[in-house]
Amino acid sequence: MKKRFADIGVKRKFFIEKLEKKDLELEKKEFFQEKEGFFRKKEKILKIFIGIFVFLFILYFLSSFFQKIEITIKARPQEISFDDKITATTKISEIDFSQKIILGKILEFESEISETFPCTGEILKKAEGKIKLYNAYTTEDETWRKNTRFISSEGKIFLSKDKIFVPGAKMKEGKLEPSVVEVPVIAQEGGEDYNIGPSKFSVLVFKGTEKFFKYWGESTEPMKGGGKGKVLLKTDIENAKKNFEEKIEKEKIKKILKEKAGTEKIIPENCFVLSLSDENFSKKEGEECENFEMKAKVKIKALTIEKKDINSLGESLISMKLNQKKKLLKKEMSLNCEGKDFDKGIFSLNLNVKGKIFEEPEINDLKRKIVGKSIKETKAILESLNFEEFKIKIFPRFLNKIPENFDKIKIKVEEVE
Repeated sequence: MKKRFADIGVKRKFFIEKLEKKDLELEKKEFFQEKEGFFRKKEKILKIFIGIFVFLFILYFLSSFFQKIEITIKARPQEISFDDKITATTKISEIDFSQKIILGKILEFESEISETFPCTGEILKKAEGKIKLYNAYTTEDETWRKNTRFISSEGKIFLSKDKIFVPGAKMKEGKLEPSVVEVPVIAQEGGEDYNIGPSKFSVLVFKGTEKFFKYWGESTEPMKGGGKGKVLLKTDIENAKKNFEEKIEKEKIKKILKEKAGTEKIIPENCFVLSLSDENFSKKEGEECENFEMKAKVKIKALTIEKKDINSLGESLISMKLNQKKKLLKKEMSLNCEGKDFDKGIFSLNLNVKGKIFEEPEINDLKRKIVGKSIKETKAILESLNFEEFKIKIFPRFLNKIPENFDKIKIKVEEVE
């Protein structure tokens, strides 16, 4: 069956309309996609602007509320030293700054102190040792006197230091077996010549008799100790009495006074008196010794001053001598007693002050000069003031300007080491 023209036309028209409808939908889709991309781009740009704004706000917040600057100035100090006369007395209850009078108290105590001195007398020390004495003469026990003389094979004479108990010999199988006893001996004379080695000895008193060969001695160890030595002289004791007080003042009294005063009080130099009693010595005159010890009871009176009081008076004197712009960095104060009357309780003292000072800049004036200035300008101002050196620390670090607020500017002054 042949298609009619009308049917073909209708179908063609339908097909074209369908195509046109598709194209229209496609165009609409592309349009909306382009529009969506445009808005997304706008949104991204907006986010970037918001981020920049937030960042700038944070910077502003940091700079406004947390900004601070610290300037450290180092100055080279000058040495100062001065003396002033002050008075200490036990008769007042508080410091008189105008009259330079300070309260003092008396510390009184007793202590036993010893000191060592050298023995200066010279002697020749005697060698000593031991010998074994053999008895092959009698079976009877005998007692020999102290200082029995023994002569060595070298011809050196030694004396027994004590009485000698000589046991009798024993008879065994018809033969006399010698007895033996150990005898401590000392050389008859002093000197190194008596430091002899092991030797044989005879009993000198029996020389020319039968006993001379029946009693004999032997040493197995060298005699020792002979040579030059020291002995205590009368002048050593006299000199010790003269020098005892001076020596203990230098070496022991000051240490004892410091311990007695404690950490809160000081005792001015030379502001004490002492007296000695009950003197005794560890050695007797003529006794052999290298050193001897002298002991004595020492009664001591000393002036004590509260550290806080002397510091207060010292600070007052310093402030009068320095102008307000000068600052004392370090100070040392020492007191020396120039006159003392323990009965009246009045003492004349010399106060010596040593320290380091420098002329401290007026902090608020300096802040006014640099406030609101750039870092470059601030450095130029600080350089013009001839400080030894200075350092500038800024927070936040990217800022290059001094804050307008004085409270955010901190200035420290330090000593150049």
